[in-house]
Parts: sequence; structure tokens; C-alpha cells
Amino acid sequence: MLIARIFFFIGFIVFSVGYLWIVVNAFKKDVLWGLSCLFIAFVTMIFLLLHWDDCRRAFCVCTAGLIICLVGFIVGPTIEALLTFI
Repeated sequence: MLIARIFFFIGFIVFSVGYLWIVVNAFKKDVLWGLSCLFIAFVTMIFLLLHWDDCRRAFCVCTAGLIICLVGFIVGPTIEALLTFI
């Protein structure tokens, strides 16, 4: 389970960096956008759709973090199971 935890932790850090990047972009547009993105989840998606040119890289970073987390959840237990048989 250690491998899964490492993947999850790294993915969470990457996702958090991407999300903070989106929130910073929202604050650059307007304080209300920033506060709304910080406290209301679906407003972040609306902001992404409306300001895609400014937030596309941050969205890709968030997506990469989620993929890393999923890899940890899917592959981590499989690797641990294989290591117990060796």
C-alpha cells in the first residue's frame, strides 16, 4: 500500500498546484471570481469554460494530478499483491 500512498500524495500535490493556479487566475480577473472559485466548486468549472485561454494549462495540471491519483489506486494494490507472491 506504500506505493499507492506515494502515487496518491504526488497526485494530490500536483492537483492542488493546478487548482491554486486556477484560483490565482480567477483572482486576477476579479475578486468575486476568485472567492467564488475558492468556496463554490461548480463556479470553478464555469470560470474554466469562460476563460479557457488563460486556464488551459492549469486544467491540464489538475487532470494530470487526478490521473496520477487514479494510477496509484489502480496499480498500487496490484503491485503490492505481486510483491507478496515473490
